[in-house]
Amino acid sequence: MASVLANNVTERFSLGNFISLGFGVISILLIAWGWNVGLENYISPEFGIGYALGITGGIMMLVMLLYSLRKRIPVMRRWGKIKYWFQMHMMLGVLGPLCILYHCAFSLGSMNSNIALYSMLLVAGSGLIGRYIYRQIHKGLYGEKESLKELKEQIVSSSSELDILFSRFTRLQGFIFRLDDLDEHPSLLTSFSLLIKNSVRTRLAYYQGGKALNRAVDIIASKEEWGKKKKQQYSKKTKRLLLNYYQTYRKINSFHLYERLFSIWHVLHIPLFIMMILTGFVHVYAVHVY
Repeated sequence: MASVLANNVTERFSLGNFISLGFGVISILLIAWGWNVGLENYISPEFGIGYALGITGGIMMLVMLLYSLRKRIPVMRRWGKIKYWFQMHMMLGVLGPLCILYHCAFSLGSMNSNIALYSMLLVAGSGLIGRYIYRQIHKGLYGEKESLKELKEQIVSSSSELDILFSRFTRLQGFIFRLDDLDEHPSLLTSFSLLIKNSVRTRLAYYQGGKALNRAVDIIASKEEWGKKKKQQYSKKTKRLLLNYYQTYRKINSFHLYERLFSIWHVLHIPLFIMMILTGFVHVYAVHVY
């Protein structure tokens, strides 16, 4: 049980997650600064640093293709772990558009440049959506895909140490939901409805269950003459177990939904990416020919 909790804590507070968070915050700050500072007075897309940023951003977007090739070309499968290629793909998916935004000074230009810009922003937005969906069915941002079996093992482990409390206070059992109804494969609309319903339901149950746990722990601590520190530690531990149970329950509930959404997203994202590359080439050709 301790290892299950440790793994969950490690997943949420790992160095990789902190780096990812920091990278995201810095990117947002750079976008906000570039949007408000009036870059068109300092940067021109036609020469100097503006031109260089456009070339750099374009190359980054092309290099992102290597991740897809790495997954599909047999020879490239020996070129390092796929996780590092994915990390590169994700970073370039932020840095490339950021360079392009600074290249155009956050302003619109000719028809072909606007089409290329909107295509890039569409792909970048699609990538952020895909990143969110990806995290719902994988262990962390760069981890392996989870399985329902693993998730169910986690939820069983999370509830096992609560059994001692349940044996003394049977009414607490009402705050633990059954998994029988989570093996079905409802439609997308029904899945969304269940996702919202269980999101509210589990959080309400955690709030009510937390209060019930406090009362139960108070009774046990009084009977067994626990000190204040031991009582606080036990109360914190049981609440963490209950929280982990509900979090895993929600993940199991939404697993099939996010699997289907990821498949749909993947089908849509690739054509958008190809469109972005084509419009980018047209823009570069138009700029240097006319």
